[in-house]
Amino acid sequence: MGAQKLGQESVALPLARSAREEFWDSGHEPRSRFERAELLLEKVRHVQRRASDLLQQGKDRLARRFARTAYDSVAERFLRQQQVEKAMNFWWGHAPRIRPQTEQRVLSAMKSGWESRLLEGQVHRVHFHQEQNIRVEPVDEGFVCKLWGLGCSGHGGAPREAMDDAALRIQRETQRLNQEMTHRLSGEERKRKRLLLGAVDIVRSGVLEEVPRTTWVFGRIETREKGRASFRALEEGGGTFRLPRRLIPRPCTESFHFAEVRAGPAGEPIGPVVSLEEVASSPERPSEEKESVTVPAMPLEQE
Repeated sequence: MGAQKLGQESVALPLARSAREEFWDSGHEPRSRFERAELLLEKVRHVQRRASDLLQQGKDRLARRFARTAYDSVAERFLRQQQVEKAMNFWWGHAPRIRPQTEQRVLSAMKSGWESRLLEGQVHRVHFHQEQNIRVEPVDEGFVCKLWGLGCSGHGGAPREAMDDAALRIQRETQRLNQEMTHRLSGEERKRKRLLLGAVDIVRSGVLEEVPRTTWVFGRIETREKGRASFRALEEGGGTFRLPRRLIPRPCTESFHFAEVRAGPAGEPIGPVVSLEEVASSPERPSEEKESVTVPAMPLEQE
């Protein structure tokens, strides 16, 4: 407050003296002491308004300079921390407030790229098993996103739009190749299938479609204390699944059953058990007793 008052006085006093001298040199003779006071008061008000405007202009210039410096410091901090993607997003959102020198450093870092296991656009995203080098470069029509390790690219008017286009292209190509029988593909397509299925997490990336919500497993009921029971699959690594009380047969015997269980994102059995159907034969030939039930083969086709 004191600095503001001092700043106003430093501007107002010289202007007031100039106005007073101008008034007396004009040869105007006030008719009364009241008129003289009114004229002087009007001059002082004019000087105060002008001083306030000048002070506000100075504050605005200082605020703009400080804001520009603050935006630059944020972008520079992201670059020092090797967070190129965050620096790119910050630069694109505040480009008019960032100095050209900082902008060039951000663009240079974008061209060199960054390592990440996630390619995230505006809508689509792709998860990778290993880190991939992602580069975003400005071109005449906008930006291009390149993943050299996968031989994929995408275009868009903004950096995030280019990344979204690249993610969509990877999803579609991976989905198409995963659905095709490997022996029907050409040599180049087989290489692409091996490359993409080895790099892309098809479950988390949403590549799989029409995955059943349940699947069938073969096993037996294991009784526990207090009337509880669980279902153990006989397949190697099949695991044990929770068996609701309402599905426990009465009397409960450890006979063999087909169990319908909840499936995970890739169609793998995760439980709990949804329904049970008893098998009277031995586990070596269960299909003869239950010909109507088809146990889907969920493993993905790999070359």
